[in-house]
Amino acid sequence: MKALEEMNNVEKGYILAKLFSKNLKEISLFIQQETERFRKHEEYMRSIWADKTLITANFWFGLVENTERILKQYNVMLQRNPRVFSDQLFDG
Repeated sequence: MKALEEMNNVEKGYILAKLFSKNLKEISLFIQQETERFRKHEEYMRSIWADKTLITANFWFGLVENTERILKQYNVMLQRNPRVFSDQLFDG
């Protein structure tokens, strides 16, 4: 097995998913709740987002949008399969 420092994001995500495989449903639900929270408060968050930051509000909400799409497309598979969980949510 590679050292953690030598792993890419997908490999780290797979280890995380394997360690908590019995909790993938709860983890997926938490991720979904967080995307909903970001959407609910999007206007406010954009209004207070600092200018000229490394991560822009548009970039951040693009990640939220991508995560929403993944949750919709792979819903049950994210909860049951550590490989799908890591491949889809830790694509780097």
